[in-house]
Amino acid sequence: MSLVELEIVELSEDALQEVNAIERVSQDRPWSQSSFRRELHVSFSIILGARSLEDQRLFGYLVFWHVSDEIHVLNVAVHPDARRRGIGRQLVEASVSIGRNLQATVMYLEVRASNHAAILLYKSLGFTVVQTRENYYPDNLEDALVMECPLDSVAATD
Repeated sequence: MSLVELEIVELSEDALQEVNAIERVSQDRPWSQSSFRRELHVSFSIILGARSLEDQRLFGYLVFWHVSDEIHVLNVAVHPDARRRGIGRQLVEASVSIGRNLQATVMYLEVRASNHAAILLYKSLGFTVVQTRENYYPDNLEDALVMECPLDSVAATD
């Protein structure tokens, strides 16, 4: 796949089939479509999508909560055919920008300890590991790394 021009947009219910398709090929224990639908109706939840400007194809998404002065990333995935092209980075950077606009000061996420590519991405954006949750993932009892990033440490992309 060649590089594509993307737009990061807030997703609505009409994108749920595309989101669910990416989820099923990206996650060991995928969320259900109804889980994503519920997030659309939570006042503090936002689902961002990375869409091709050329054909509006969805390449990835990120779900986060804005709670008080914090952003909590719940789920992020990029279609396997579109990985390593900066799409995940653009989604995280967009969530940082939105978080800043909402007066958030810090972002948190959990990542599988074995997901080295994601850990490198998050570290490159200023995240640090602040805790390990042992046996966190029920499918294989893998540890989760809790990562934190002060939003003023991420270069602005607004």
